[in-house]
Amino acid sequence: MVVDWGAGYGKISNKISGFVDLSKLRKNSRIKFGGITQLQPAIYDVVESAIILGDGNDTELLREVETEVEEFSAEGCVSKLKFFLAPVDAFVEPAVVVPNIRGNNNSYLWLTGRHNWRDLFVASMNTKQFQWDCVTVLTFSKRK
Repeated sequence: MVVDWGAGYGKISNKISGFVDLSKLRKNSRIKFGGITQLQPAIYDVVESAIILGDGNDTELLREVETEVEEFSAEGCVSKLKFFLAPVDAFVEPAVVVPNIRGNNNSYLWLTGRHNWRDLFVASMNTKQFQWDCVTVLTFSKRK
């Protein structure tokens, strides 16, 4: 799920682990937990948040992200997870994220939203890198 964390953080993919209903919580409770400094009455999602690496290997279609973790074992496996609370009204859109088999054990590839695919395809057609060797135009007519 893509969560809009607000100014300074932006929209980032998150792995959902569960939900917590804190709607009965007193307003301005001054409770600090899971990345929220003043917990307010609401329904929250328990998530593993990610960091966009932006190391130059990203494309318009895929971005490399790493989930935030507390600790790795000596073998390089994730040994302690790090969870955050995200208000459900901060959900922006679904996310497609797949493991990055060439990256760290907490590394994933985040596919851009489907609503962007058409524009990315059209933009790629207009670049100099994309050369048309032959263009075939298909026309369809109605059957009689």
